[in-house]
Amino acid sequence: MKQIPLFIINGMLDSGKTSFISTIIHQDGFYKKGTTLLITLEEGEVEYDSLKLLDDFNTTVLSLDDTTVLPKEKLDNLIKMHRFDRVIIENNAMSENVLELPECLIVSQIITLIDCTTFETYYQNMRVKMADIIRPANLILFNRIDGYEDKLLSYKRSLMLLNNEADYVFQNTNGEVIDTLADELPYDLNSDIIKIGDKDYGVFFIDSYDQKDRYEDKKVNLDCVCYMQADGTVVVGRLAMTCCENDIQLLGFFTDIKESFKANEWINLTAIIKYENIEDEEEPVLKVIEYKKIEQIKDPVVTL
Repeated sequence: MKQIPLFIINGMLDSGKTSFISTIIHQDGFYKKGTTLLITLEEGEVEYDSLKLLDDFNTTVLSLDDTTVLPKEKLDNLIKMHRFDRVIIENNAMSENVLELPECLIVSQIITLIDCTTFETYYQNMRVKMADIIRPANLILFNRIDGYEDKLLSYKRSLMLLNNEADYVFQNTNGEVIDTLADELPYDLNSDIIKIGDKDYGVFFIDSYDQKDRYEDKKVNLDCVCYMQADGTVVVGRLAMTCCENDIQLLGFFTDIKESFKANEWINLTAIIKYENIEDEEEPVLKVIEYKKIEQIKDPVVTL
């Protein structure tokens, strides 16, 4: 069976998906190398000129609304009948239309677009919907970043709790990609012992996994809860609400602590950060210098 590459473009309403897809389709290196079926699951502020796309850019547009059901058998027949070389799905995260994919399609890339002008509103009020389009993405593109440059790093860190494997790209209204972000940390990396405040744990966790050169052999001090593994290993960390109250996960570090702990016991830990291979991944490990048991902190769950 011939496998047809599928590209999924996700985003909330009016996040720039149509403009992004149009830019791709209009590129010589794209439309001259085959035919495209474009399936849209929303009608935004920008619309496609279906006739022009078909005549000039080898692209057929199929628009579906929430009430339209397209069985995967019909989609499979449509793709094979017209011998499309690729399929693009423009997916609105608010759409209730769940498209069943035929076996002939193989997902090549999932791109999620985020409009900086509406990010905070959606992230605070529709975090579950946001999580649905962040978690599977290979590429997360922040657009319309003008005026939000000082917030981009915190936006990225928030989403890395949901997806730390994707590439993150930042684009201004002129289409220019910003390569570097102002990287300010809420603690001093040059201190003899880096003090991680209770509100800074999420930043520390993400950054230590992402920036080995910054943290290897550094000493840190933090308050954390202890979890016993079946083999006696002690993992320390904090719980984080990445999406909603029903989606809480542990942001933890392996340690070399030898003591046993009861459930939900907290310690203040001073340790040296080392990096070790754990299940074929290099991860930071906390090598204990000293620790003492403490009461649970006031706000034990991390939020970004």
